[in-house]
Amino acid sequence: MVGLARNASLVVAAWGNDGEHLGRDRVVRAMIPNLHCLKVTGAEQLHHPLYLPGDP
Repeated sequence: MVGLARNASLVVAAWGNDGEHLGRDRVVRAMIPNLHCLKVTGAEQLHHPLYLPGDP
């Protein structure tokens, strides 16, 4: 995964509030520090697109 991210021009992550389970969000953010997201949740997690409105 890290090798693919290293070669990508843009990496978008979207795991929602459950991404903090077992600290996995912190592990992924440390492995891929330049992550982008569509929106940040109130819990400061990277919003999952299924829970975003269809119209921006």
